[in-house]
Amino acid sequence: MAAADLRIQTRGGRQRDAQKLVRRVAFEGDVEGACERNLLARAAASSFDVHNLTASFDDEVTRFANAHGAVTVLSIQEVSSLNVIRLHYWASYRAHSRHGEQLASALATCLSRSEHLPAVEVTGMALPIMRETTMTTLRIEHGNLDEAALREFSTTVVDILSEVFHR
Repeated sequence: MAAADLRIQTRGGRQRDAQKLVRRVAFEGDVEGACERNLLARAAASSFDVHNLTASFDDEVTRFANAHGAVTVLSIQEVSSLNVIRLHYWASYRAHSRHGEQLASALATCLSRSEHLPAVEVTGMALPIMRETTMTTLRIEHGNLDEAALREFSTTVVDILSEVFHR
């Protein structure tokens, strides 16, 4: 499935094409990290309405994202001990986010094609930030990325978001 084929379930239960939604993305992560700064800059340059929620607690992030109609939340964390990129979407033993899984899989497919990036893993998790948000939420964990990998990672993430949430 192409990323542009995703449909988004809105709060009222209606389905709308992703392209008709405002391109409002909430980022949660350490803005001091080179990866996060690069990703924020690229998203803003691609006409996303970017809200950086750095140093916020998960409940603050979810309240903001839910109240301001974000179409997606990306929670980004650098974990220096990782030698992979991990993409997590909401999943519990009873249910999972189909849209989160599709978005994470589309992103993983593109990231895995790179010669500069480490291996990519996609898993479902029951993290509080994912449980409390009403929109698609991804948790992205990555290790230290060199300059070439950083550029490619940021560009790929923004390109996939642009496909899914284009005007």
